[in-house]
Amino acid sequence: KVNISFYKKILKKYGFFIFVITAFFGILLAGIQYFSNDSYISESKIMVNLPQNESTSNADAISANQGMIDTYSEIIKSDDFLKPIVQNFKELNLRDLRNSIKVEKAENSYVFKISITGKDKSDVRNIGKKITSDFEQSIGQYIHIEKVKVLSSDISSSDQDGLLSIFRFLLIGILTGFCLAMGIVLVKEFVIFV
Repeated sequence: KVNISFYKKILKKYGFFIFVITAFFGILLAGIQYFSNDSYISESKIMVNLPQNESTSNADAISANQGMIDTYSEIIKSDDFLKPIVQNFKELNLRDLRNSIKVEKAENSYVFKISITGKDKSDVRNIGKKITSDFEQSIGQYIHIEKVKVLSSDISSSDQDGLLSIFRFLLIGILTGFCLAMGIVLVKEFVIFV
């Protein structure tokens, strides 16, 4: 049988200690989440028109362009394309830059997206602009194209649900702190009484 008066006595005796430990862990985990999740994403949407002849339908052109996106990705991530970009930025190496780049398809469209992820907002913005402009200017050296158009460039925080994530970690910290404080108090009470 659970003795509620025992727990009331413990809460009355150690309430401040339990509150402090609970609040400390809640604030600690929420703070860690807040300060550790500070990466940014630069996204550029690009449209590339490939040469067509009269017999090529629009659906065939879109299908061909979808297949070319893997080629664009390989070109963008190649040493030949990235080395000049790396030389323009301090503390940036080729492997890290290559790993931070993601090229994605847009379904049933000529458009594809280049995303660059990093910790410094201005570096991510500048690297994203440089990759986009270099691609726009030099893709013709790699493959035959008609036209390249940059549709949009944007930068955003990678933690779109930041407040929700911080709140989640705050709750986890509060529960952890409460359980730890109650455990310490119960061990202390049982050691004293035994």
